Amino acid sequence: MRGKKQSLISKSEQPFFFMMKIMICPILLLLFTMGCKPKGNKLILPDLRPNFLGLLNQRDSNLILDSFYFIAMDTMTAKKALTHQRFAFLHIMDRINGQLNRFSTSRDSTHVPLSASELETIDFLKGEKKYVGKEIDSFNILIANADSTAPVGYRAFYKVTVDKKDKFIVSDTIPYSVTLEMKISDWDRNIEKNIDSLAIGKPGRSVGFK
Repeated sequence: MRGKKQSLISKSEQPFFFMMKIMICPILLLLFTMGCKPKGNKLILPDLRPNFLGLLNQRDSNLILDSFYFIAMDTMTAKKALTHQRFAFLHIMDRINGQLNRFSTSRDSTHVPLSASELETIDFLKGEKKYVGKEIDSFNILIANADSTAPVGYRAFYKVTVDKKDKFIVSDTIPYSVTLEMKISDWDRNIEKNIDSLAIGKPGRSVGFK
């Protein structure tokens, strides 16, 4: 009768090699899965730092961008895109109303009749307010009927820190909108408002990740 084949692994070493098998198998499976993942599915954002730096320098050439890094991404639908486009007009409307209120407050406090130039400015602002109001109404209609399911692009969020020597250092979350082809889009013009705030040393309103 043929004898049993002697094992090359001693009994004391067998538990160790058994544990190694348990650990190695999942690792090999993970590496295999990663290797088979299509590279085409990976989203590669454009380099948005130069664009942001250019917009920042337009406000004040003394501003220094200390840091600019990606933190999150949100899928954009047609409804979301139109909603963020509307922000720009809402921001303009706030500015117009603020200027008109200042004229009204000044007149009430001084009781001095407005000059011809001031009256002309007020007429211009009222005309602008009427135009911007119509744009906002149009967006409201489009938003009410827009698709809220199909993706049309992405909204990328970056954490930025801006420094103005001997004056202030301020940080904020900046949203950028990009198309499905990874090109900068103008869906979210709220970035203009955020940069305006950074330029004077204060963060803008929290934009969130919705």
